[in-house]
Amino acid sequence: MIDDLTAVADNGQGLNMDVDSWYRGTYFIEDESGRVKIGSSVDVRERIGQLQIGNAEHLTLIAVIDMSEKALHQHYNDSQIRGEWFDPQLDPWLNLLVQVLKRKWKRHMDQLIGILKSEGKNPYISPYNTITFNY
Repeated sequence: MIDDLTAVADNGQGLNMDVDSWYRGTYFIEDESGRVKIGSSVDVRERIGQLQIGNAEHLTLIAVIDMSEKALHQHYNDSQIRGEWFDPQLDPWLNLLVQVLKRKWKRHMDQLIGILKSEGKNPYISPYNTITFNY
């Protein structure tokens, strides 16, 4: 588990880089209070929309990674608030992981936008940090 997290932190290994699988996997979503939801979905874009409808706070996608949701829940269970929601302030390692993922994901999103623009597509980042297209 630690080796997998280190690989994500060091070189982005495990971040979904394939355009076709961009939004499938284990996601980290942050609310305005800094709490983080660790979940998984075959369509993270749809899932974050569903979550946002029932949440008074704005939700931001931190990252989508190829790692076991269950393993992450077990690893960070000391900072678990309720269900799939965690408080990174209760675990310095989870806090560090969240900060690293934020930086890696931003760079990752910028790379994908560059690829899509080079293919003649017109992407933009939605308020949920997901890529959508203007046609």
